[in-house]
Amino acid sequence: MKRSIRFYLYFTVIAIFCSEGFALDPTKSLLQYGRDVWQAKDGFTPFAIHALHQTRDGYLWIGTDEGLVRFDGTQFTTFNKANTKELLVNAIVSLSEDDEGQLWMGTLGSGVLKYKNGIFTRFDTSTGLPTNNIFSIFVDSRNTVWAGMLNYGYAELQDGKWKSHTARADFQFNNVHYISENIKHELWFGFGNIGKKNKGSDTLQYYTIPKSGIIHTICFLDDGTPLFGHREEIYTLVNDSVRLFFNEEISLGGNIRCLLRDRRGNLWIASEGGGLFRYTNGV
Repeated sequence: MKRSIRFYLYFTVIAIFCSEGFALDPTKSLLQYGRDVWQAKDGFTPFAIHALHQTRDGYLWIGTDEGLVRFDGTQFTTFNKANTKELLVNAIVSLSEDDEGQLWMGTLGSGVLKYKNGIFTRFDTSTGLPTNNIFSIFVDSRNTVWAGMLNYGYAELQDGKWKSHTARADFQFNNVHYISENIKHELWFGFGNIGKKNKGSDTLQYYTIPKSGIIHTICFLDDGTPLFGHREEIYTLVNDSVRLFFNEEISLGGNIRCLLRDRRGNLWIASEGGGLFRYTNGV
């Protein structure tokens, strides 16, 4: 079960690496700005991209089907099973960062990986994980690491040991594709529908998406309003009920795989086969 986004790094660096003195005009089309594209001749092969994350040291990290790629604004460095013994497979599908600046990775086949100062550490079934197939990795505001798994629900890392939350009567789906947290420090889980874990509670509140499919990505607006990427649509909550966020007749070109709010409040949408979109006005 592979999730993929196939697009070049078209406009991403505008949002991530631009200086604070440069502002995008929301009244203009992206086509009116300069565009940087990286391809194989520049050292970046357009693999299937699953995850993007910028660490506090400024590096852009890219999770792909062919390994972990680090971009410093000029050069790409790829870590894969050919040059990194901790990587048993190349598929990196999720990225997050903890308070110490350590990069955490979810993989399909190598369990969970942690990277710091050139050193990789692997957590897998030999260290307590129920499975080595990890859909989502997330570090919350308490610096707790959470893993969303294939067939085994989710797990949290406590004192170096994994505590699994599976086979519970209130847990509707055990394939957890995405984990995130809102400004109230409530955890949200994406699977066939949506689950919210209230702070201090061990039970989930469920929200039903009107169509079948998978929640691959979740992000939050400044006021904490959640956005859910589901197939080719984006949903939100209005008075605690699931509603479409976009009512325009637009096509995003495929299933939505990533939603990202950048430092300026722009909403970036990455779709499978459709590319990368930016919405600036009124988001």
